[in-house]
Amino acid sequence: MVMGTGAWGDGSWGAGSWGGGVGIGFQFLDAIAIRENALRVEFSAAVYFSSLLDPGDASVVTNWSITANHDSVGLNGDNARDVNVILVTQSTVDDGVALSDTARFLILTLDRPFTAWPAQYGVTWSGIFSDDLTVSSSGTFFFNATYRQLEAPQIQVPSPSRDMANPQTLSAAQSSLPQPVGPYVLGAFGVDHSGDYATDEGDVNLKKRILRRLMTRKGAFAHLPNYGVGVPDEVKKLGTAATISRLRADAEAQISQEPDVQQVRVVLVIDSATPDLVRLRVAVKTKLGKPVAFDAAFSRQAA
Repeated sequence: MVMGTGAWGDGSWGAGSWGGGVGIGFQFLDAIAIRENALRVEFSAAVYFSSLLDPGDASVVTNWSITANHDSVGLNGDNARDVNVILVTQSTVDDGVALSDTARFLILTLDRPFTAWPAQYGVTWSGIFSDDLTVSSSGTFFFNATYRQLEAPQIQVPSPSRDMANPQTLSAAQSSLPQPVGPYVLGAFGVDHSGDYATDEGDVNLKKRILRRLMTRKGAFAHLPNYGVGVPDEVKKLGTAATISRLRADAEAQISQEPDVQQVRVVLVIDSATPDLVRLRVAVKTKLGKPVAFDAAFSRQAA
């Protein structure tokens, strides 16, 4: 039995005798969890790895097993979960191994992530040969899972928002897509320079989300019964000051629910020169302190 750094040792789990000792010559040296679902194992010499599933081929997953110490607990408060080896590959320099040593290292890929550090596991091997067909004695090596710092979400810190580009204004289309385009693309999904769907973020993304809230009729989404203002319907019945005040208040309440909005003010303007149009002047201060302002025009004509 081989004990790794920080091996369990205490209690009946660490004191047991798993497998035999490691022989002289071709030896198992170390095991490190390099990703949440990957373990890097090291031998003293190049490992026989034919990928033909013949005797001694290290790629045979049944030559490997990983056992969880269910009494150990990770940072997230969970006991160590069981994991299984589903793939064995030779290491590369991307796994933190020098090019001259990649033949000595193997990567065991698992069917699910380890429980976070300091959850404890043991890797058992058998029937592993070196490149010159020297057999390694079977055994078990104990190790800790990967360290992952867990942080509670902070609502005070705004998270950048990114969405598929679906421009609602010509200025948005020209700023979110790789090349200036005409108004025929409004409401459509654009593409970027690679041919994939384009994305937008920042001011363009925020304006689009605000317009979506203003235009959506309240209750249009069954799973979001309080989402939306329904401005296109409301502007057809702006007959009293109370109705105008209610529409402004509803718009401000809706826009303030966007996660990156700190303050918002909405002013409703009816221009005597264009009485068939109602403009909502939206002024927003984001949580990053940046002001964003724009006008949204809506027709008062019956649809």
